[in-house]
Amino acid sequence: PSLSTLPEDIRNMEPDIIIGSPTVVGLLESRCEEWLETIQVAVSYVNSARLVPDDASVFELPLEEIYFWKKRSVYLEPISNGANDRNGHVQWTIRVLGMLSSIQGEKLRESCAAIRRLAVEANWNMKYLSILEKPFNALAKGPLSSVYTSIPGMVKTLKMVASSSRFYNSVERIEKLLERITLALCTHA
Repeated sequence: PSLSTLPEDIRNMEPDIIIGSPTVVGLLESRCEEWLETIQVAVSYVNSARLVPDDASVFELPLEEIYFWKKRSVYLEPISNGANDRNGHVQWTIRVLGMLSSIQGEKLRESCAAIRRLAVEANWNMKYLSILEKPFNALAKGPLSSVYTSIPGMVKTLKMVASSSRFYNSVERIEKLLERITLALCTHA
């Protein structure tokens, strides 16, 4: 998804003039509604996505988790960048509507912050888990000897992920990943 832009003639107007024009303020609030809807659709899509697809093989369960975060990062990056660019149309509109204490402007500011948090989370999880892609590939496709040699490094990296990641720092979340890895290891062995 992408966020539409404002007409350039409005972007070139001084904020003091804009807040004195109910027509232009109405246009900004209307555009705010469009942006809010786009961001809300993106957030609901992201929140409904399954971490691991039902048709994934047991060997590929750990890899699927990496792919999940990569896809999420790629999906969220453009909309998050558009919503949070300091010099972009959305942030400019939020600043102008903030001068009026607009409810729409405040809702948009909160939505932009939410989409940014999701994008940052996806990006960091992708980076953390990408370190594990090589051992997870060995687990999915390699011979048993390569799996055995990758286990010590994988365990050290998982320990680092659990202590450093904001997402995988809870017992529940790291356990789910460890369950997938253990299942793949047991099946492979």
